[in-house]
Amino acid sequence: MPIPRKIAIVCLNHWADEPRTETFAPFSAGAWRVYAALLQPPLADCQVRLFDFDGADAAAISAELIAFEPDLVGGSAYVWSLPVLLVVAADLKRTRPATAIVLGGPSARPAMLDHPYFARWRWAIDALVVSEGETPMRALAQAEGIDAWGSIVGVAVRLGDGWRSPPVAILPALDSLPSPYQMGIAPRGRSGSLETFRGCPLACSFCEWGVWSQANRVFSTAYLAAELQAYLDLGAIGAFVVDAGLNLNRRALHNLMQAEARVGFFARYPLATEIYCAQLRDEDFAFLERIRCGRLGVGLQSADPQVLRSLQRPHDQAKFETNLRRLSDIADADVELIVGLPGDCFDGFKRSLHYAVALPCVRVHVYHCLVLPDGLMTRAAAGANCDFDPVTLRMRSCASWPAGELAKAVQWLTDCALAVGGDVSVDYWSFPAALPPRQPAVRPPSNRQYTLPLHSGKFVALCTLVAGLSDGRWSLSAAAQTAERAVLATLTAPSAEIVLEFCTATACGKAWRTLWGVQVSHRGQPDPAILAQLEAILPELVQGLQAAGYLVVTALGRDTANEITVSR
Repeated sequence: MPIPRKIAIVCLNHWADEPRTETFAPFSAGAWRVYAALLQPPLADCQVRLFDFDGADAAAISAELIAFEPDLVGGSAYVWSLPVLLVVAADLKRTRPATAIVLGGPSARPAMLDHPYFARWRWAIDALVVSEGETPMRALAQAEGIDAWGSIVGVAVRLGDGWRSPPVAILPALDSLPSPYQMGIAPRGRSGSLETFRGCPLACSFCEWGVWSQANRVFSTAYLAAELQAYLDLGAIGAFVVDAGLNLNRRALHNLMQAEARVGFFARYPLATEIYCAQLRDEDFAFLERIRCGRLGVGLQSADPQVLRSLQRPHDQAKFETNLRRLSDIADADVELIVGLPGDCFDGFKRSLHYAVALPCVRVHVYHCLVLPDGLMTRAAAGANCDFDPVTLRMRSCASWPAGELAKAVQWLTDCALAVGGDVSVDYWSFPAALPPRQPAVRPPSNRQYTLPLHSGKFVALCTLVAGLSDGRWSLSAAAQTAERAVLATLTAPSAEIVLEFCTATACGKAWRTLWGVQVSHRGQPDPAILAQLEAILPELVQGLQAAGYLVVTALGRDTANEITVSR
């Protein structure tokens, strides 16, 4: 293959459907950094284009990329984008077999592509960037064909059904990396994604931060000052630190303090960040007092010292509590927990939540445990037996959370959060804590809700219905209702999984099946044999959802109640 003449960088905006506020409007900063690295210095005889999609319509994305006729495509792979990117990659390979396709980002790992769910698309991916993306993507663009990729640092090249381990080398100085902000090409009027260092000095097994990058590399004061000035020039409305934590690299934090003293960006616009509370120092509190603080997230994860030790997470409870009180005297702090951690259990998690809501903070956020590629997927302790959803990576069960126990915890969290006026989504819950907030929480507009899990009692009834209709071959592992009143149902079998969307509105688009005014569509391209199995139970499942009070059909739907249509 000749040196690529057309290079496409592709990302999906995970936040496109989230509420935009005067202080929070992020974008896919990682892909923009790679784009900047391909532009500066310019690559000879190459046309580089960034495709930043707000939607996840694989067909529309494929059509736009095919029209561009790229020689090299780099996709930014995260939990939310990988399934779409793989379908797009397969479309591209069928249409343009000579196009080289590379994935980078946290989900671009052999462990992900080798999972049985994703392995069906592995043939369409030529390589994975398993380290930082800027330098490897430039090298890929300049290499004379795929055969030369094996020598590129940080790139795992596909060999049949396996992967060639990439060469390892010292990573470049961070100041040598071009910034889309300083180049003036980043989106205007958005939130800045601020990096002060890369990597993490910790090695928590549920997290990816301490694995993929050397943690002693920092951005200089001069670089950070230029970054903050660029935020001002581009009309940024604030910034959030995308490092592992504001205070986990002392040199990096000192550089940021000095840069802020020169520019004064955070005196006017809010800084949102994660903070490792037990390691806060007097100078950190003084810095936070001088600036305008946005959301300050304080990761606790669990209040059980034994659980934290088993996950290699250091914790000093006395320092944590003392520093949290001092932090809350300065700004609103949110304590964060994870439900479903290996080594924890339902009763243990309840104790953690009861402890957390009594702490001097304004909110407690609970997140569903994810089995990340560089985290629990490859670094869980022996015998953890993690079973997870291959698409969302949400933990379903492990040795300390037997099958069904975590689902009970999720429903309990939903019921508790709704009872106290907290926020609820399919993998996130919030609870008011001991202190009143200085400023209201960021909430969706009044005409929009987060996707909500189905009522616990109705969910259990539907689980029983699915199991009975399929003679135990299929189980309902998750179900939620969207803001548009559609129902998303995840059905699981021993060797397959599929997400079905049930909708009564014609705006749902082309349906796979329509029954009694309810349109049914599926995500991805499942095996026809799987669809045939589900088609047999579909009428009773639709009726079960309607009997539970979901999918209330319009008058038009009732007029056609005896009609069943099929879209081929």
